[in-house]
Amino acid sequence: MTGIDILSSGRLFAGVGPGSYKGDYDVCGIGFEDRWKRFDEALQILNLLWEQENENDELDYNGHCYKFKKVVVAPRPFQKPHPPILIGSWGSSDASLRRVAKYGDGWMASAYNITPDKFKEKCKTLLDYRKDMGKDTTTFDKSLVSMLGYIDNKKKKHTRWQKMCYLLFLEDLQMSYRICFSLDLSMSVLKR
Repeated sequence: MTGIDILSSGRLFAGVGPGSYKGDYDVCGIGFEDRWKRFDEALQILNLLWEQENENDELDYNGHCYKFKKVVVAPRPFQKPHPPILIGSWGSSDASLRRVAKYGDGWMASAYNITPDKFKEKCKTLLDYRKDMGKDTTTFDKSLVSMLGYIDNKKKKHTRWQKMCYLLFLEDLQMSYRICFSLDLSMSVLKR
């Protein structure tokens, strides 16, 4: 991810989540019930690696799920201290929100499982958790993520979609949105 961050001049965000399909874990021989413990530890490691002061600093880690010695991240990310880590969450349980508040720079909530009013309420809860943890609340990113089957590239449809997103995102939350369209349109946005 660091290479993409450098090549894009700092336009990368790391959207991460533990996954919700048991079959993915089965194929890897990992217990599905361990996903949260593994995910928490992976988030700790990601932050530790990206927050190293110098590219020659070596990191040793001896956790429950992961162990390594003398790992170096070089070169360093373009964004300082690192690209934003946006944590995806299918639900909005207290444990999930605390995890997002502790390890993330933003929250990608599932639009499938939350109403606009509940989203607004959970965003407030997240910011309260971050404040209690002594973390920045002003730059914390909040977004709704959904899967769409098809959007064509006609301007009229883009405008309709943007209006719908605007209504969902509730102007007073001061949210931004990211929508990926076709490869050509996505590349033109990246070139800006």
